[in-house]
Amino acid sequence: MTSRPTGRPTGPSTGPSTSRWPVGADRGAATVWCVACLGLLTVVLGAVLALTAVVEARHRAAGAADLAALAAADRAWHGPEHACERARLVAEAGGTRLVRCGVGPGLHGDDPPDALVADLTVESRAGPHRLRARARATTG
Repeated sequence: MTSRPTGRPTGPSTGPSTSRWPVGADRGAATVWCVACLGLLTVVLGAVLALTAVVEARHRAAGAADLAALAAADRAWHGPEHACERARLVAEAGGTRLVRCGVGPGLHGDDPPDALVADLTVESRAGPHRLRARARATTG
């Protein structure tokens, strides 16, 4: 060790610690709290992402169902087979799957008497979940 002009030694402290807590008394509580908060934040973020995926799939299914119903109504006068085939193609182009298709005269009181109605259901996937959307379109 070297001495300063004042005669005090320099280098590592050899005297008692001046801190409030003795050396080695750190229990790591801040680390535990940080890890717990990061874990909670990860769970919340995962839940938000899963919810976003489900909402997006639901909107995709609804949009594809609407477009497929319009395509089926456009082809309804050519027969139900042609109409449902066109609806299937449109649904697949929208990233969904046609699970039910029906084309026939209107069943509701507000349908025009000479119109054909395309009523169908499409299915979309969001991870392990399957979401269905139903749509109706009327000719004329």
